[in-house]
Amino acid sequence: MKCKVFFFLAVLIFLPFRAVSQVNDSGAFQSVFPVTVYIGDSVEVRYSFHSELNLMGSSEKKSRMALSADYPVFLAQKDKFTVVDAYIENNGNEYVFLMNIVPWVRGKISFPYFDLCSLISYSAGGVKSDAYFYMELSPIEVLSVAEKNGAHSFLPPSPPLLIPGTVFLIVIISIVFMLLFGTLVVAIANIPSIKTKLSEFLFLCSMRKVSRKTMKKLLKLKKSSSKIKKDTDFALNLQKIFRDYLTNHFSQDFRSLTTSEISAKIKDIFNYEIPDGLEYTEEFFVRTDFIRFAPGEFFPGERETTVDNLIKIVGEGV
Repeated sequence: MKCKVFFFLAVLIFLPFRAVSQVNDSGAFQSVFPVTVYIGDSVEVRYSFHSELNLMGSSEKKSRMALSADYPVFLAQKDKFTVVDAYIENNGNEYVFLMNIVPWVRGKISFPYFDLCSLISYSAGGVKSDAYFYMELSPIEVLSVAEKNGAHSFLPPSPPLLIPGTVFLIVIISIVFMLLFGTLVVAIANIPSIKTKLSEFLFLCSMRKVSRKTMKKLLKLKKSSSKIKKDTDFALNLQKIFRDYLTNHFSQDFRSLTTSEISAKIKDIFNYEIPDGLEYTEEFFVRTDFIRFAPGEFFPGERETTVDNLIKIVGEGV
């Protein structure tokens, strides 16, 4: 009597587990396409089976679900094959598991034993499943690329092909290389002079940049002349632009000097041999000082003439 009670309790305990767990269907069918598989090919593994369980948790009789290719069980086999994508389809109780892979090793590839319900739950965002359906796919045979091409031995070594004109091209390249090497040697031997030339070039580039900016300011001032009613304001703007130019051009401060001090500094810079362009500098400052402080006025058209004279000086870069 006690044995019967114990057996009855055991049946009650294990009955729920039998209702939610299942192994491979004995009538399952696996197919592989293509039939002959080579390393690096895209291979479709199709596994058809029957199950009374609602593996996909859907009320629809026919549905399709994409499965995660990054399932940990798949990733653990990355040295053997890569899972590109996977799907599961059902039509009632008939299911099809489909997986596209790319094999990377030659020989027989065995698939890991895994729980399909766990894969479905993982693909659905980690929703826990109470059912279990363990799958064990049949292994597939993978051939090498050499077998694909029908090659069974390595070809004997052959000398490199000599393209017509190769010798001439090599000679030309050698001459060019020697010339470049000689130029480099001469350049290293004359580094001080190269440094001087480079400094002069950079200085000229800097001066041209200063000249361009100054001419833009002068042209802008000339264009807006009609909007500046007072001659004193126009003269002040002219002096400010030209003082900034002299300061940047000669790398000395001309912004706070008087007209007489500006003339003396320019004579000192050029050792009293002032270039023709800069001879207008003293006349310009005397005239604009007279307009600012006398106060005087510009003659008709004098504003434009003054701007043009300054643009000429700045453009010559003296």
